Formats: sequence, structure tokens, C-alpha cells
Amino acid sequence: MRPNRAILVVEDEPLVLDWVVKFLVEFGLKVFSAENGQQALAVLEAHPEIDVMFADVTMPGMDGGQLAETVRASHPDVKVLLTSGKQPPERFRLPDGGVFIPKPYRPQAIADLLSRLLS
Repeated sequence: MRPNRAILVVEDEPLVLDWVVKFLVEFGLKVFSAENGQQALAVLEAHPEIDVMFADVTMPGMDGGQLAETVRASHPDVKVLLTSGKQPPERFRLPDGGVFIPKPYRPQAIADLLSRLLS
């Protein structure tokens, strides 16, 4: 991946969030994180350099599908990568150009998807 790419990780499980942030930093990405949809929107406003949002679908409050739709409406250039271990992609609306990867996933699978999204 090209250096200076930025990603926002949105995950309500702290251990999963920490793990994902760690391996994305190891892949050379600038990583921002949020624990819910409202935090994610605030981070996006504060950091226009974010290229990709990687969000869990199943979160309290604003779920990942709703968050993705909101992000695409206000930040159309931000790529969307959604994940869930509980909800199959047919249970929520994946935004145009969005990508879904089921949990559990391997770090290399995320890296490969991000390379495609960012190329």
C-alpha cells in the first residue's frame, strides 16, 4: 500500500479494535479509531485525509450500515469496508462501491482488500 493512506476503524469491542488498529499500523497505514457511529462521524470531520472507513455492522446506536450510508452522503470519496460476524450482507444495505468481509478475518485478507480499494 502507498504510504500516507489513512483509515478509520469503527468497532465497539475494545479488544477487536486494538487488534485491528495494531495490524493496520503494521501495514503502514495512518489509523484513526472510533467505538461507535457518532465518534466515527466526528473523526471524519476532523480528519479529511481519511481514505477508508472499516466498520463493524453490529454496533449499538447507529449500526455500521447506517453509518456507511451517512458517510457516503457526506464524504463520497471515502471507501467503505464493512464486517460482521453476526449479520450476513443481505441483512443490511451495503453502499455502492462498498465491500463486505465476514468475521473472523485474517489480517492479510484485510490488507488485500484495502490494496484493491485504494488502487
